[in-house]
Amino acid sequence: MKAILYIGHGSRTQEGNLQFTHFVHRTMQFVEAPIQEIVFLEATCPSIDEGIERCVDQGATQIISMPVLLSSGIHATEDIPELLLLAQRRYPDVSFTYGKVLGIDEIIIDIFIRNLKEKGFVGNCTEGVLLTTHGSRSEKVEEEMEELVNTLQEKTGTAILYTCFLKYGEPSYEDALLSMLQQPFQMVYVLPHFLFTGELVSDVSDLVTYYQKTIESPNLVLCNAVGFEEGVVKLLAKRVEEAKGCNNDNSLSSDTESA
Repeated sequence: MKAILYIGHGSRTQEGNLQFTHFVHRTMQFVEAPIQEIVFLEATCPSIDEGIERCVDQGATQIISMPVLLSSGIHATEDIPELLLLAQRRYPDVSFTYGKVLGIDEIIIDIFIRNLKEKGFVGNCTEGVLLTTHGSRSEKVEEEMEELVNTLQEKTGTAILYTCFLKYGEPSYEDALLSMLQQPFQMVYVLPHFLFTGELVSDVSDLVTYYQKTIESPNLVLCNAVGFEEGVVKLLAKRVEEAKGCNNDNSLSSDTESA
């Protein structure tokens, strides 16, 4: 019997976890599987171990674990696979398949472009865009961000698009934003690369508000986060179907050995 295990990062706020849970329940409507469970890596419950135990108790013989994350950071490439590998040893009669993160997809690109245009973006040389992400110790994240920037540049027709990082990576968010404000842009758009408006997006917003007041920059604009809209629901359902259809290629053991 097949089970889908949706793995969220987990938020320190109840609102953030409720947003995530509601989002995944909407996704479940598009997924055919007798068992579907929601778990979190940290900050809240149920844990990954608890979710796997629930799946096994319900008779699961195959568990497809979906990292519901935007990019391939350490959580997606190391932390979650390590926990799943331990579970695989604990339940040798259950096969484990590991899906892909949401990643770079036409759906995500379209959401970013719409979020920009909603704030007045037109794509000319007087505008600068700062794509702001969490950052990671994984080099793969920087590669994904470079690909994302290149795709956004191609789609929007602007070459003035930069990436910065809140926690890991260079340049830092504050350094990059201050640098952009010192350039002769008529408009600067801060574009958050986050699923929902939790504490990290609040940090992004607070700095925008600070510079709007201290540098008197009414032309500094904060765009919306990616959000849990219908397009992201369909993208997660698409990632689940991809994992269901590629069981041999996405098995946890082969994935771990190749890492």
